[in-house]
Amino acid sequence: QITLSNGLAWSSDRKHMYYIDSLEFRVDVFDYDDASGKIENRRTVVDYKSIGLEKELPDGMTTDTNGNLWVANYFGRKVCC
Repeated sequence: QITLSNGLAWSSDRKHMYYIDSLEFRVDVFDYDDASGKIENRRTVVDYKSIGLEKELPDGMTTDTNGNLWVANYFGRKVCC
């Protein structure tokens, strides 16, 4: 079930797709096949509650040319890498 889908981003090698469902308070990653668009093997890369960020809400995100994942935080009014 999706509650508040709020972010998609891809790794620079296009092998991973990152996904945010904001109300789940986490960032997940899937293995991604660029040719077919198929996604599989969902797993969590950042769990906001387990790292003490339960008062923040993961929002949009992007990746940079160095492969870093940047996540905007709605309530925290900041961007985390």
